[in-house]
Amino acid sequence: CFIRRESLMQAVVALVVAAWTLSIAWSQEPEPLLAQRGLRIGLGAVRFVGADAEGVQTQLNPAAGVFGILRLEALGIPRLTLLLELLYARRGTEQRISLGGGGYDLRYNFDQLELLVAPRLNVAVVPLPVAIYAGVAPGLRTSGRVEQIVGGGAPKRLEASLRSLTVGLSAGAGTELPLRRSARLLIDLRAYYGLLSILEQEFKPPLREDKSIRAVHPLALGIAVGVGF
Repeated sequence: CFIRRESLMQAVVALVVAAWTLSIAWSQEPEPLLAQRGLRIGLGAVRFVGADAEGVQTQLNPAAGVFGILRLEALGIPRLTLLLELLYARRGTEQRISLGGGGYDLRYNFDQLELLVAPRLNVAVVPLPVAIYAGVAPGLRTSGRVEQIVGGGAPKRLEASLRSLTVGLSAGAGTELPLRRSARLLIDLRAYYGLLSILEQEFKPPLREDKSIRAVHPLALGIAVGVGF
């Protein structure tokens, strides 16, 4: 059946509100399930990889959202926690289309809401604690378009079918530093790889219909900074 993207967005927002409400309740327990919650911002170098990613540039893209870390001592692994993170991330870049002695640029504007679910292992490293994690990050595209830029001219929007639902793998390693009272500063280095192409259907660039584009997967390497409580 067909599900509208607006309905999916409403469902995601409802889940976030519910999770945040539960996290507040958990934090009031004598031994709370929620070890930490907070805000996160990040900056990553994004490019596309894949069979049709020829001429793709690397560009810096921002991300921001909320996170929670759950204790998993009940599983018998004291150093294991579960990272839940909801990020609004931009995965855009540009691709050079060569045409004989000239060419033009394709600009991909692709924003999505990502939910990272990742086991997180705390490792005792002197002098700072280190946590490593890896998990799956399903996503929902919130906006996106493909534009043609010729020389220094104005962008022209092109008809391209962008994927609405995405899924990626995310991994990282980071540390924590104490702030005032119980607040903590989290600093992570992380990587993201999109398992699915951002294009749902084959796209034929103008003046190069003989060589279409389909397999372009986002790859991001960057840093994330958060404040946890």
